[in-house]
Amino acid sequence: MIFNTRYIVVIFFLITYPCIGVDDWEDYKKNIEIAKDLNFELDTLVDGWYTISRSKNKFGRIFHERSDTFYLNPRPIIVPQNFDSGSLFTNYEGEEGYSVYFDEIGAQIWSEVTKKNINKYLVFIMDDRIFAAQKIRAQITSGICAFWREDISDGDWKKIKTLIED
Repeated sequence: MIFNTRYIVVIFFLITYPCIGVDDWEDYKKNIEIAKDLNFELDTLVDGWYTISRSKNKFGRIFHERSDTFYLNPRPIIVPQNFDSGSLFTNYEGEEGYSVYFDEIGAQIWSEVTKKNINKYLVFIMDDRIFAAQKIRAQITSGICAFWREDISDGDWKKIKTLIED
């Protein structure tokens, strides 16, 4: 009996590669739909990452750091349930930040969304206001996002750490 080695490699890969389960994807989709429904029902935005809408809508928020208004797609892309952990860091220039590590699904979604939104903004909402608006320069495949300390008030700094660590 002769086996094609390509098929053996593919079968081995499919069996041994740690995949994201169907139940995990269903939970992700359910959490996103619940968040979207709450946004419409309450005219607020739940905590999470959002893309920019192509048109004006009732989910416009002013980013006070820049005095810009961003109109957001009310369906979040990543919610706090997709945050795995976080850690403080200092870059080589001495600037402090806080890294947020996503779970497997969050990392995969983040990679896909950052790829599709190069040179566009992604917005993080916390307490129904813009916490951060980051222009995406490249696809981010590491499953990590970061917030810079200099951009954040002391109160918000504590809130983001609490949101991630809880």
